[in-house]
Amino acid sequence: MAVALLAGAAAPASAQADITWPEELYNPQPDVDDLVLPMPCGGAMVFRRVELALGFNPLDDQLVLLGSDSQEDAPFDFRLRDHLTGGFNDTVLGIRTNYYFLGKYEVTRDQYTAVMTDTCPEPSAQGSQPVTEVSWFDAVAFTEAYTTWLWAEAPDIMPTEGDSRSYVRLPTETEWEYAVRGGLAVTERDFRGRLFPHQGDFAQYALFQAQRSADGVLWPVGSRLPNPLNLYDMLGNAEEMMLEPYQINRFGRRHGQVGGMVTRGGSFRTLEADLRNSWRTEYSLFDESTGRSRVLDTIGFRTTLSVPVAVDQARQQELAQAWQAAQEREASAMQEADIDPLQALDELTEDNFDPDVRQDLLAIRAALSTAFAEREEVAARALRRSISSGAVLIRTLRYDRGVMNATETALRFEQQLNAGSERTDRLQRQLEAIQERYDITLRTYFDILLQAADDYSADFLQDQLDVVNIGFEQQDLPTLGAFATLFIQQVLSYQETQSLEAEDYEAELLAD
Repeated sequence: MAVALLAGAAAPASAQADITWPEELYNPQPDVDDLVLPMPCGGAMVFRRVELALGFNPLDDQLVLLGSDSQEDAPFDFRLRDHLTGGFNDTVLGIRTNYYFLGKYEVTRDQYTAVMTDTCPEPSAQGSQPVTEVSWFDAVAFTEAYTTWLWAEAPDIMPTEGDSRSYVRLPTETEWEYAVRGGLAVTERDFRGRLFPHQGDFAQYALFQAQRSADGVLWPVGSRLPNPLNLYDMLGNAEEMMLEPYQINRFGRRHGQVGGMVTRGGSFRTLEADLRNSWRTEYSLFDESTGRSRVLDTIGFRTTLSVPVAVDQARQQELAQAWQAAQEREASAMQEADIDPLQALDELTEDNFDPDVRQDLLAIRAALSTAFAEREEVAARALRRSISSGAVLIRTLRYDRGVMNATETALRFEQQLNAGSERTDRLQRQLEAIQERYDITLRTYFDILLQAADDYSADFLQDQLDVVNIGFEQQDLPTLGAFATLFIQQVLSYQETQSLEAEDYEAELLAD
């Protein structure tokens, strides 16, 4: 497809900020919390918020497990640990929410034409198919041209963070895969699945190579059901180009060689058996047969909104203070252990005049600092699992106590009518089994409570509770959020009193 506007060129003079296209052609499946941005020629593009569970520390980022557990997929998309932080954040009722914006649909032919040519398209069903046969360079040029138009024609509607206005770009692989898997809207088990959670035939959710699905052609965006984040066509229809170049996985980390263009999600020509959340393919940026940048009829793209990391001077200071606080925590931990290897290394470095030795000592110090940071991240993940487990155990205890009360009532009634009957014996056995399960659950709960109280500070407990409750809120599990809060209250109570009155704690657990 020819590109009329070069990178950096202005948008068409006839551009306007009013949206006049029929909604079904740019947002066929509207949601109340969609972010709708105008486009040239009366068009529009829709974005969805993708939430993350982070605390108030600006250095916090979320560990994301990407890729496939299958050895057959190594080294191309084997399991990989990465980290993610949304560029935007809100604080509501004392809870900080981090997020980023991702295109709800793949960029369509009409949307591309509206931004990249001098002629406005006549919006149509065919024009609402994903744009393909564009190169990676074309996609990047689109994001620049669209941002330029938005900043000129609709600056007040663009999301901001600090003093920085957002801009349009291609997504990173981590942003894309976190979103396709379902983010905070799914459980950890479902997040690691081969496909995002769905019901029934997957052809209802993705357009792949099958007669009951794509049947060999591109379809208009939003023709199938969404993933758990209400994002459409994340798998199938058109492969989607990513911002960064391709790298393979070397035993859980990215290999040092940087390659060509990477696409995600598969296309209408991908076999159903090959379709998966971790699906990724490398293409050369250039086509040897033509000598030009590569274009294919299976490859398109979607966009995201982004801001700089240091959005303003206040954020720079916030990041610097968080870094200093992290170093102070490291020093405090070492003092408690009667050893401070970082300080010892600093002193050795200061006293050593050999530049090679100084460089080695600095490298060792950096490695230790990284190890301390990783240890804190592991501790945070472990505590979040303990809080979630505590919440689930409270729910289980309440359920079992209700069943026990009902069984006891039925048993007393049966004993009055038919003492020694078979039904009486069966109810007695049921009651004993439920009581045994209840006792095991309660012991497990207290074990987790005591371990959390012994291992973590009050501030750390509260920080991770906020993160866990963000996840429960996104999964629409407010009851578990309340139980998680109760668990932390009991942990903090034990820390303060160092006394565990089991009956009082149990009564509090079962109180309405």
